[in-house]
Amino acid sequence: MEQLVLDDILMGYQHGALENHCLYQYVAQKKKISQAELNKTVEIGNSGKYTSAIKRQIRWFQQTLKSKNLLERVGKGQWCLTREGKSELSKLTAGKFLVAAHTDLGVMVWGDCRSVFSSSIDKDIQLCFTSPPYLGIKRNYGHNGVNQEREYCQFIIDVLKPIAARMKPGASLAINLPNDVYVPQANGRRSTYLERLTLMIEDEIGLQLMDRVIWHPRNKLPAPTFATQTPHTHLKQSYEFVLWFCNDPAYCHRFANNQTLLKQYSTAQQSLIGQGGEQRERVNSDGNYIIKSGAFSNDNGGALPGNVVEIGTTCKRYGREVSRIAKQMGFAPHGAAFPLNFAKHFISWLAAPGKGLCVDPFGGRLTTAKACEELGIEYLVSELHYEYIKPALTQFIHHKGFLFNPAFNAFK
Repeated sequence: MEQLVLDDILMGYQHGALENHCLYQYVAQKKKISQAELNKTVEIGNSGKYTSAIKRQIRWFQQTLKSKNLLERVGKGQWCLTREGKSELSKLTAGKFLVAAHTDLGVMVWGDCRSVFSSSIDKDIQLCFTSPPYLGIKRNYGHNGVNQEREYCQFIIDVLKPIAARMKPGASLAINLPNDVYVPQANGRRSTYLERLTLMIEDEIGLQLMDRVIWHPRNKLPAPTFATQTPHTHLKQSYEFVLWFCNDPAYCHRFANNQTLLKQYSTAQQSLIGQGGEQRERVNSDGNYIIKSGAFSNDNGGALPGNVVEIGTTCKRYGREVSRIAKQMGFAPHGAAFPLNFAKHFISWLAAPGKGLCVDPFGGRLTTAKACEELGIEYLVSELHYEYIKPALTQFIHHKGFLFNPAFNAFK
């Protein structure tokens, strides 16, 4: 019974609720345990009661899974997977991955990103655009202090290292990370994991920080942290970061092009250009800022947006449809995916068709892949959870060259 592990018990519930006597038979068959060995009783404990040691150990494992919120009781002697248990079951065995589908432009892979990107990739990368799992499990982002911060940062570094090794000179990393992370039981002290991770990316991978772009979605829900608690000390958390790195800033211009983001001039700016710019010269009090006559008269094709991106979290055209289909399939929708327009904003700025791959190791509901399809950019995206990929793939069926991998399609 030393071979018996939690995963074996978990797999027993893959097809639905199960009574214990059926679970015993499943484990016996899987582990090649004879019926005689399974039913053999021994004296247990001080009571002198005789019971099956194997069945007893299975029940212990069962209780362990319950304590991890992976199993729940649905009747006397009958158990089934919780939502978290189904999610855990849908992960591929560590070290393995499977191509779920591909189009003429890209490949979508089911499996651990560390395995996917550590394998042979035959094309160079121009951009990694991604949003990793946020530090901490609950929405208040509480965590266990500096040790877990370091583990989290090291996990991100381990994911990014093989990606950075295939990046072309001048290629970029744009990584979305939350700002509302606090140290627990520290009276509202903010975590410094962002600073720690930034330095680790520079020191251990060799990428250089280009900008800290602020994502300010106006419809962002207030984080249930210190802003809503007493004493009333903190302000509501309203933004997240997208940290932009480049492996060689001297060649950044090969891929990054801010002209792709130009917006229409405001009415006031159009009027100013039309009249030939400023009509008088102005100088501030200390003389360091001078506006000359004729300033702002050039029409540069549009206004350049700032590094505060105000795109809402709602994704009506793509995200809502994927969530609807996920529910139809019996899956829980992805709870923290970024919107399609958000992905297109950064990818259209930092990548271009025909210049290399755009990759996303934490693909979620494949939003990065969808953005690349619409922008004509080649891509490689991986995601660990089957229940996120399967419904999202329905939105790629009409893209040129789309093909399901039968092995993936038949998995569940």
